[in-house]
Parts: sequence; C-alpha cells; structure tokens
Amino acid sequence: MLFIDDVNTVAEVARSLNVPFIGVPSTPFQYEDMNQTGVKYLLNSLKGIDAELLERIDLEAAEQAVWSNHAQ
Repeated sequence: MLFIDDVNTVAEVARSLNVPFIGVPSTPFQYEDMNQTGVKYLLNSLKGIDAELLERIDLEAAEQAVWSNHAQ
C-alpha cells in the first residue's frame, strides 16, 4: 500500500500505520507540516513519481524504513 496526498493529516495516518507516503504539498504550510511529520518524499508534482521512485519506496517498505528518523 502507498498513500499519495497533499495534506499532512493523511501523512500522519500513514505514519501511524507505517505505510509509505508520498507528499505533494499544495502550500508551504503543508510542506512544513509534512517535513515535521517525517515524510521522506516531498514532491512538487505527481509527475515526479516514476518507476525508480516506486521501486525505492518498495525496498524501503520491506526494510521498515519509509519514514525519516528526525520526525516526532
């Protein structure tokens, strides 16, 4: 499973479930909130999602390493 959204509350739920998340924040406020939550993949556009990124996230999910350690 992989969540992709522009709102940090979805990122918080994904983190609580240890599910991969790609953030595409629509405002600087959402960007900062996602950064504080520990979102590793913050993109400017959905166009940034490609096969290489998805493969990287899949490998990290298998290693339980989809979230940044610096977050709450």
